Amino acid sequence: MEVVALARQPAFIDAWNPGGEPMPAVGAGADRLLTVAGDTADAGHVRQAVDLTMETFGRLDNVVVNAGFSLPGTLADHSPEYMRSMVLTNVLGPALVVQAVLPHLRRTGGRLVLVGSVAGVKNTPGNLYSVTKWALHALAENTRLMVTGDGVGVTLVAPGMVDTPSGTTAAAAPAPRS
Repeated sequence: MEVVALARQPAFIDAWNPGGEPMPAVGAGADRLLTVAGDTADAGHVRQAVDLTMETFGRLDNVVVNAGFSLPGTLADHSPEYMRSMVLTNVLGPALVVQAVLPHLRRTGGRLVLVGSVAGVKNTPGNLYSVTKWALHALAENTRLMVTGDGVGVTLVAPGMVDTPSGTTAAAAPAPRS
């Protein structure tokens, strides 16, 4: 299996693949991992990752979009800068990935997997994360309607609570964008 991982935080890249170079394949059918530092909410970063995938592996069969973060508290407590960052990461980022990968998935009859959340269907009062995941669920359905006839599969995964530092502190959130 050949996998490309795009991550915004360099610590994740280093943990997966120190040095960031494609891991060498050993033996027939060996797994390889290519890590790319970048921000899914930046169209240039997304295109660069897709181009690098094509240059390195020659094709794109499956894409999993798992970009997202939450904030503690409610909409009443969030700074506009953190709200902007959350919307860009959780909504625009996946849309940019979809846009960049669809031509390749159409060629291979591949599959797009979007990671939403149960928060996208069961809202809680004042939860902006729910709003962004609701939008991601709509993106998945709209994309499915657009590409199913082209042989591209679209899957939405909506897990419940996951034990990560993602929404426990503002420090766990990516730095706000300007």
